[in-house]
Amino acid sequence: MSESAGAGAGRQRIIVTALLLLLVLAAISYIYVTRPQKRLLSVSWAETFQSLPALKSHSDLAVMGTITSVLGHLTDNSTGMQYTDFGLVVKRVLNDPNHLTPLGATLSVHQTGGVDGHITQEVADDPLFAVGASTVVFLVQYDPGHFKVAGGPTGRFIVANGSVHPVNSEGVPFSGSVDALAHAVAAS
Repeated sequence: MSESAGAGAGRQRIIVTALLLLLVLAAISYIYVTRPQKRLLSVSWAETFQSLPALKSHSDLAVMGTITSVLGHLTDNSTGMQYTDFGLVVKRVLNDPNHLTPLGATLSVHQTGGVDGHITQEVADDPLFAVGASTVVFLVQYDPGHFKVAGGPTGRFIVANGSVHPVNSEGVPFSGSVDALAHAVAAS
Protein backbone atom coordinates (compact mmCIF):
# COMPACT_ATOMS: atom_id res chain seq x y z
CA MET A 1 0.00 0.00 0.00
CA SER A 2 1.40 3.40 -0.92
CA GLU A 3 1.88 6.19 1.55
CA SER A 4 -0.80 8.35 -0.11
CA ALA A 5 -3.32 5.46 -0.04
CA GLY A 6 -2.70 4.98 3.72
CA ALA A 7 -3.15 8.72 4.32
CA GLY A 8 -6.40 8.68 2.32
CA ALA A 9 -7.77 5.76 4.39
CA GLY A 10 -6.81 7.60 7.61
CA ARG A 11 -8.64 10.72 6.46
CA GLN A 12 -11.65 8.59 5.59
CA ARG A 13 -11.69 7.08 9.10
CA ILE A 14 -11.47 10.56 10.64
CA ILE A 15 -14.35 11.80 8.46
CA VAL A 16 -16.51 8.75 9.25
CA THR A 17 -15.74 9.08 12.98
CA ALA A 18 -16.55 12.83 12.89
CA LEU A 19 -19.84 12.14 11.07
CA LEU A 20 -20.81 9.44 13.58
CA LEU A 21 -19.97 11.78 16.46
CA LEU A 22 -22.09 14.52 14.85
CA LEU A 23 -24.96 12.06 14.43
CA VAL A 24 -24.77 11.00 18.10
CA LEU A 25 -24.69 14.64 19.25
CA ALA A 26 -27.69 15.46 17.05
CA ALA A 27 -29.64 12.53 18.50
CA ILE A 28 -28.83 13.54 22.08
CA SER A 29 -29.76 17.13 21.31
CA TYR A 30 -33.08 16.05 19.74
CA ILE A 31 -33.95 13.90 22.77
CA TYR A 32 -33.12 16.73 25.18
CA VAL A 33 -35.09 19.36 23.26
CA THR A 34 -38.19 17.21 22.68
CA ARG A 35 -38.35 15.61 26.13
CA PRO A 36 -41.22 17.14 28.13
CA GLN A 37 -40.00 19.42 30.89
CA LYS A 38 -41.94 20.81 33.85
CA ARG A 39 -40.99 24.11 35.45
CA LEU A 40 -42.60 24.67 38.84
CA LEU A 41 -43.21 28.27 39.80
CA SER A 42 -43.26 29.56 43.34
CA VAL A 43 -45.70 32.41 43.91
CA SER A 44 -47.18 34.34 46.81
CA TRP A 45 -50.94 34.70 46.52
CA ALA A 46 -52.36 38.19 47.11
CA GLU A 47 -55.41 36.61 48.73
CA THR A 48 -56.02 33.25 50.35
CA PHE A 49 -59.11 32.02 52.14
CA GLN A 50 -59.51 29.60 55.01
CA SER A 51 -63.31 29.48 55.31
CA LEU A 52 -66.32 29.11 53.03
CA PRO A 53 -67.89 32.41 54.24
CA ALA A 54 -64.69 34.33 53.41
CA LEU A 55 -64.35 32.60 50.05
CA LYS A 56 -68.01 33.21 49.19
CA SER A 57 -67.87 36.91 50.15
CA HIS A 58 -64.78 37.49 47.96
CA SER A 59 -66.10 35.76 44.84
CA ASP A 60 -68.67 36.69 42.22
CA LEU A 61 -69.68 33.15 41.41
CA ALA A 62 -69.26 29.57 42.67
CA VAL A 63 -69.91 26.70 40.27
CA MET A 64 -69.31 23.01 39.76
CA GLY A 65 -68.33 22.14 36.23
CA THR A 66 -66.10 20.28 33.83
CA ILE A 67 -62.99 21.62 32.14
CA THR A 68 -63.75 20.98 28.47
CA SER A 69 -61.07 22.81 26.53
CA VAL A 70 -58.07 25.07 26.36
CA LEU A 71 -59.37 28.33 24.92
CA GLY A 72 -56.02 30.04 24.53
CA HIS A 73 -52.49 30.70 25.73
CA LEU A 74 -50.64 33.91 26.46
CA THR A 75 -46.97 34.43 27.24
CA ASP A 76 -45.88 37.70 28.82
CA ASN A 77 -42.82 38.51 26.72
CA SER A 78 -41.25 40.70 29.40
CA THR A 79 -41.33 37.98 32.10
CA GLY A 80 -41.73 34.74 30.15
CA MET A 81 -44.73 33.90 32.38
CA GLN A 82 -47.37 31.78 30.70
CA TYR A 83 -51.14 31.99 31.19
CA THR A 84 -53.89 29.67 29.97
CA ASP A 85 -57.61 30.23 29.51
CA PHE A 86 -59.67 27.07 30.08
CA GLY A 87 -63.26 26.43 29.04
CA LEU A 88 -65.42 25.39 32.01
CA VAL A 89 -68.94 24.10 31.32
CA VAL A 90 -71.22 24.92 34.26
CA LYS A 91 -73.01 21.81 35.59
CA ARG A 92 -74.25 23.32 38.84
CA VAL A 93 -74.39 26.84 40.27
CA LEU A 94 -73.59 27.01 43.99
CA ASN A 95 -73.63 30.80 44.36
CA ASP A 96 -74.46 33.47 41.78
CA PRO A 97 -75.89 36.58 43.48
CA ASN A 98 -75.46 38.72 40.33
CA HIS A 99 -76.90 36.13 37.90
CA LEU A 100 -73.70 35.95 35.85
CA THR A 101 -74.16 32.51 34.31
CA PRO A 102 -76.81 29.91 33.45
CA LEU A 103 -76.39 26.14 33.63
CA GLY A 104 -74.61 24.79 30.57
CA ALA A 105 -72.71 28.01 29.88
CA THR A 106 -69.01 27.83 29.04
CA LEU A 107 -66.93 30.19 31.14
CA SER A 108 -63.38 31.27 30.39
CA VAL A 109 -61.21 30.63 33.46
CA HIS A 110 -57.77 32.26 33.46
CA GLN A 111 -54.89 30.46 35.19
CA THR A 112 -51.20 31.17 35.65
CA GLY A 113 -49.10 28.56 33.84
CA GLY A 114 -49.32 26.73 30.56
CA VAL A 115 -47.68 24.52 27.99
CA ASP A 116 -45.37 25.95 25.35
CA GLY A 117 -43.96 23.27 23.10
CA HIS A 118 -42.42 20.66 25.38
CA ILE A 119 -42.23 22.91 28.45
CA THR A 120 -45.00 22.98 31.06
CA GLN A 121 -44.94 25.96 33.40
CA GLU A 122 -47.05 25.37 36.51
CA VAL A 123 -47.49 27.01 39.91
CA ALA A 124 -46.28 24.50 42.52
CA ASP A 125 -49.41 24.61 44.71
CA ASP A 126 -51.92 25.26 41.89
CA PRO A 127 -51.69 22.53 39.24
CA LEU A 128 -53.00 23.34 35.79
CA PHE A 129 -56.60 22.40 35.12
CA ALA A 130 -56.89 19.20 33.12
CA VAL A 131 -59.35 18.84 30.25
CA GLY A 132 -62.04 16.40 31.37
CA ALA A 133 -61.63 17.13 35.09
CA SER A 134 -64.57 18.04 37.32
CA THR A 135 -64.05 20.94 39.68
CA VAL A 136 -65.77 23.36 42.02
CA VAL A 137 -64.41 26.88 41.71
CA PHE A 138 -65.12 30.20 43.38
CA LEU A 139 -64.60 32.80 40.67
CA VAL A 140 -64.00 36.52 40.32
CA GLN A 141 -65.08 38.12 37.05
CA TYR A 142 -62.34 40.42 35.73
CA ASP A 143 -63.97 41.03 32.34
CA PRO A 144 -67.47 40.07 31.16
CA GLY A 145 -67.47 36.27 30.76
CA HIS A 146 -63.83 35.98 31.89
CA PHE A 147 -62.97 34.73 35.35
CA LYS A 148 -60.07 33.88 37.64
CA VAL A 149 -60.18 31.65 40.70
CA ALA A 150 -60.61 33.64 43.92
CA GLY A 151 -57.60 33.13 46.19
CA GLY A 152 -55.70 31.00 43.69
CA PRO A 153 -55.74 27.40 44.84
CA THR A 154 -57.73 28.21 48.00
CA GLY A 155 -60.77 28.85 45.82
CA ARG A 156 -60.56 25.57 43.98
CA PHE A 157 -61.81 22.06 44.75
CA ILE A 158 -61.42 18.72 43.01
CA VAL A 159 -64.50 16.58 42.38
CA ALA A 160 -63.74 12.86 42.10
CA ASN A 161 -66.10 9.92 42.54
CA GLY A 162 -68.78 12.23 43.94
CA SER A 163 -66.47 13.58 46.64
CA VAL A 164 -65.20 17.16 46.90
CA HIS A 165 -61.88 18.16 48.46
CA PRO A 166 -59.50 21.15 48.23
CA VAL A 167 -56.90 21.12 45.48
CA ASN A 168 -54.15 21.33 48.12
CA SER A 169 -53.63 21.47 51.89
CA GLU A 170 -53.78 25.30 51.91
CA GLY A 171 -57.39 25.36 50.71
CA VAL A 172 -60.61 25.73 52.63
CA PRO A 173 -61.02 22.55 54.68
CA PHE A 174 -63.89 20.53 53.23
CA SER A 175 -64.54 16.91 52.42
CA GLY A 176 -67.94 15.68 51.32
CA SER A 177 -70.34 15.55 48.41
CA VAL A 178 -71.19 18.35 45.98
CA ASP A 179 -74.63 18.51 47.65
CA ALA A 180 -73.01 18.98 51.07
CA LEU A 181 -70.74 21.72 49.72
CA ALA A 182 -73.69 23.46 48.01
CA HIS A 183 -75.57 23.35 51.34
CA ALA A 184 -72.56 24.70 53.24
CA VAL A 185 -72.12 27.54 50.71
CA ALA A 186 -75.83 28.45 50.92
CA ALA A 187 -75.65 28.47 54.72
CA SER A 188 -72.51 30.64 54.86
